[in-house]
Amino acid sequence: MKKATIRILSVILCIMLLVNITSDFTYIYALETDLFEEPESLPEQDDVDNYEDTIENNEENGEPDDPVTENEDIDVPELPTDNNAKTDITDNDGEEQKTEDKTNEITEEEKDDDEFVLEELPFEDGSEEFPFLIDNYETLLQFTEGMRVNAMFEGVRLLTASFKLTSDLDLSGITFTPIGTSSLPFGGTFDGNGHVISNLVIDLPTIDNVGLFSHNSGVIRDLRIESSSISGRNNVGGLVGNNISGRIIGVNVDVSVRGTSAIGGLVGRSINGRIEGTSSTMDITVPGATNVGGLIGLSSSDTISLSYSTGSIIGGGQIGGLVGQLSGTTISRSYATGNISATSFSGGLVGYMLISTIRDSFSRGNVSEQHTSG
Repeated sequence: MKKATIRILSVILCIMLLVNITSDFTYIYALETDLFEEPESLPEQDDVDNYEDTIENNEENGEPDDPVTENEDIDVPELPTDNNAKTDITDNDGEEQKTEDKTNEITEEEKDDDEFVLEELPFEDGSEEFPFLIDNYETLLQFTEGMRVNAMFEGVRLLTASFKLTSDLDLSGITFTPIGTSSLPFGGTFDGNGHVISNLVIDLPTIDNVGLFSHNSGVIRDLRIESSSISGRNNVGGLVGNNISGRIIGVNVDVSVRGTSAIGGLVGRSINGRIEGTSSTMDITVPGATNVGGLIGLSSSDTISLSYSTGSIIGGGQIGGLVGQLSGTTISRSYATGNISATSFSGGLVGYMLISTIRDSFSRGNVSEQHTSG
């Protein structure tokens, strides 16, 4: 009995010794591996008592153990502010309701700060401010046909509208009808805008009043016509056949013209017109024709200034380097340099003149077979 008791005590002692050794080893391991850290400071006893009282009061009132006060700061992540972002709105059941697309959304503040406000661009209305634009021969032909029948376009009568070229026009192979008639003359504005019309061919040997414009009472300006040929009977010009109270400004022509009477490199006949800053450089050969001028064939009550002609002329009577026949017209600061060959009433500047004024003008061409010269 005694021996059994000793054995039991020995076993208990061994167990206690083993437990003690294991506990020491665990503590040492925890220290070496930083499984726990020593707090920087221990709470004061008053803080512990206050916290315990708070917990007891919350338990009695059914509130959570660690309530959040109204004054406590809460970190809330910022929502995206990009205008290009899309915001998904979801109901309480987790189902997506709609998506608000804020792409390119402009706030009222941004609108107020925007300095660049686009204005509505004006359309072509045929006025001088917004003329009808012509950029190809098809458009020119359409407008020409409309003017021939006195048509209206955009509420404007085409014969009195304004037009502007926006490119050079090559009329090779095009059958062209002169603009305007004796009863429906062109009365608008045709602005060449510095462009060139080339290869215009009009062959109407039995028709009077022939040119790019048959009858003009409007304004034609800033245009050049070259490499072209025009033929008619009476009142034939490289630009206008018959100019009645029309203005021609800054137009230059290099056109072959043929006819019977009142033939000019620029205008066949002009009455009460104003011609300034114009020129003609083509030779004119019309044996037997009358009232032929390098610039104007027959002029009455016109004002001609700052204009010239350099082509030579062969014709019948009333042949002049600048104007064939002059009546009541004033010429100033103009000249002609082409040679003249005629049967009667020819001159280097004017072939035949009645009650007109010429000043600051001259001629340099040779004149042959003249009856009278000036």
